[in-house]
Amino acid sequence: MSNNVVVELDASKMAHELFELVDRAYKEKPNPKDIQELRKKLEEVPQLWTAVFHIAEVVRNNLIRKTVSPEAAQLALNKNMQTLMQEMGYINASIVEKLLIENVIATWLRLQWMEYQLLGFMGEGNARMSVIEFWEKRLSVSQRRHLRACETLVRVKKLIAGKSTVQVNIATEGGQQVNVAGNVNKK
Repeated sequence: MSNNVVVELDASKMAHELFELVDRAYKEKPNPKDIQELRKKLEEVPQLWTAVFHIAEVVRNNLIRKTVSPEAAQLALNKNMQTLMQEMGYINASIVEKLLIENVIATWLRLQWMEYQLLGFMGEGNARMSVIEFWEKRLSVSQRRHLRACETLVRVKKLIAGKSTVQVNIATEGGQQVNVAGNVNKK
């Protein structure tokens, strides 16, 4: 057996053991030894928290399940969400950016769910106007939250990148305007 295969088998065994430990610890009354062992593993490898309980992922998965019920649609929506996160640079983002990207995705999913709910009521001929108004208001709130989350992410990305630019408009003789832009942080 090559060294790569042995390493893969060890990693697979460790992952399996971790999942079994998490499964045992998720009981209503877990064995204190399992909780202690899980605490120790989290101290040794802090990144394991994502395998134990990643709240942003739980929120996203619940929103996906609420938005659409067919499993195929849930898979497609999940892939859509992953693609959006990837295109926003999630993998290489700083921790602050990752939190903001997760927020953008959550607000986007909520917005899609509100749109979906409103669409369902608008198609009904007997829908009361008060119900449609309720969903319209919720949709507007979701749109504002999503826009705010996107704007915040863009601002933070610019700050982190240190690419704050200044544009100066200079009027030349004859009234023609010249725009000059430059990097504030340029050294």
